[in-house]
Amino acid sequence: MKPMLRVFLSILLPGLCANAAYLGCDYGENGQAERPLVVRPRPVPLPHPSPAPRPPAANDITQFVDKLRVARPVVYRGLTLFPVELIEQEDDTRYTTLAEALDRGWLRLRDSGEVDEVIVRNRGPRYVFLMAGELLFGGRQNRMLREDVLLWPASDDVAVPVYCVQKGRWQGGAEFDVSAGLSAFGLRRQALRGASQESVWRHVRELSQAFAVRSSTEDYGAVLESGSVNRRLEKYRVVFRRRFPRRTVGVVAARGGELLGADLFCNPRLFSALRDEVVDSFAFEAIRGRVGAGRPSENAARLFLERIRRSHSRMGPSPAAGRSLEFNGPGVHGRALVFRRAVIHLEASERAGPPLRRYLPVNRGGRELGE
Repeated sequence: MKPMLRVFLSILLPGLCANAAYLGCDYGENGQAERPLVVRPRPVPLPHPSPAPRPPAANDITQFVDKLRVARPVVYRGLTLFPVELIEQEDDTRYTTLAEALDRGWLRLRDSGEVDEVIVRNRGPRYVFLMAGELLFGGRQNRMLREDVLLWPASDDVAVPVYCVQKGRWQGGAEFDVSAGLSAFGLRRQALRGASQESVWRHVRELSQAFAVRSSTEDYGAVLESGSVNRRLEKYRVVFRRRFPRRTVGVVAARGGELLGADLFCNPRLFSALRDEVVDSFAFEAIRGRVGAGRPSENAARLFLERIRRSHSRMGPSPAAGRSLEFNGPGVHGRALVFRRAVIHLEASERAGPPLRRYLPVNRGGRELGE
């Protein structure tokens, strides 16, 4: 091949073959091109799309939430409660509550000598359910249960984790003989988040200041026993007592336009036994300060349950019967006590952060009730 033709081809061929390979030229010692050289380009890796987040695997919580239906809300003085009905039976066992077991003489509760623990024994013939946030008065200090506990019939002694709600006392008898109901939802949320004992004392102090209650021992019981607090809570109890549908097993609660959380039980009988305590717990948040404008829609309550259903959970031990399932999801945190594949009680709280839902300013199904 003539030298001029070789030079022409060495310029032309690389452009013709750009899509498949680059054709270069091999140059001899005399500087003249002798033969074309094929240089294969390195393959460029294609970007892999990010995998979609896996939905949580079906578990006892997801199956429970699938059986729930939100009913029309009841609204009174800043507190909105959405009744939640169970459309398919979960567990129809007749569980005995803490207050009922004490009244029957079945339950023995005594101080362990440690601030964060009490000893409980069920001497009765039925299962006894102790709800997280319930108050035990007596012992060396007044306490609050940290988590749900389900005691077997005729159980042995069980060590139950608690918080102290009376900072300035460490004296008295060993026995707890008074069930003082359920603590304010703000205190229960502290327990749900695993807060320190100091944080619980600080919250008790804030409640005392909010209601202008003085106590030499910084006792949450002094807030509960305040006449003005009791009168205001009683109005909420009266309004909500007969407003729930027959199959109601719990509520989703909101203060003004802010969702607070939910309490859901395995059957209407257990909810009915604890209904007034649950209403008091959420009503505390409505009476402790000024309530903002707005009101959540029914759809906001449904989405809250959906966020619980889509949460990821992990199983942990329970002090007595059953096991505890803690769950975390977008803007929601909570736990459930599960026994024989049934959710006995589920408590959930709205997590701090930017709002993840849209509220309607007024819910058509809600009705503001007078005194």
